[in-house]
Amino acid sequence: MNAITSQSHSLKTPTRSVIRMKSTFKRSIALWLFGIVARQIASRKLVDPILRGDTAAQAQFGEWLKALKAPVCLNSAPAAPRMVLQRSAEIGPRWIAIYISSDFVNGLDVDMVADAESLSDAFEHDSLDAVIACSVFEHIRRPWLAAAEIGKVLKPGGKVFVQTHFAFPIHAHPHDYWRFTKEALETLFGAENGFRNIRSFYAFPCSIFSAEDIHAVLRPTF
Repeated sequence: MNAITSQSHSLKTPTRSVIRMKSTFKRSIALWLFGIVARQIASRKLVDPILRGDTAAQAQFGEWLKALKAPVCLNSAPAAPRMVLQRSAEIGPRWIAIYISSDFVNGLDVDMVADAESLSDAFEHDSLDAVIACSVFEHIRRPWLAAAEIGKVLKPGGKVFVQTHFAFPIHAHPHDYWRFTKEALETLFGAENGFRNIRSFYAFPCSIFSAEDIHAVLRPTF
């Protein structure tokens, strides 16, 4: 596009533009091929099942939620996938849930404006059956406070499902603070915040390519 807008400035410009276009095309092809290689490597890396964790936890969370009668469920990221709650055809027509979408600012599909670090100011203690937070915790400035607040608003026996990132590009909406390992999440949602039966796992394997460490591509990354 730069070539089209600048080609009338001089006779030399078209030559530069063609070179630029060719260079951009080659770079795009190289990135496309690089992506294919990266996915192939990531899919073929052998990962210790103990390291990967309890991968059945997500499906079992969905089954547990579907077994409840009219559960009250908070989704702390309205733009995130609604997991089992959005799949009404799979759940069945008789399954009913009270579904609350929450964010820290008002906007499309937001039912309740609430700060995750002070969630109990917006919701009563022991009032929610489930909390779902997909791609949220990396954006919370003090996630240890949010974990404690979730523990306050969940009913006894309630459950929280948190999906966040370990290896992911910077994406500030409006801020990007953290990356988490399984151990980090298990620490946040520990017994001191009232949680038990903690299960964690890694998903979406990927690869890191580094000029400083050529062996990084072979190590497990998620």
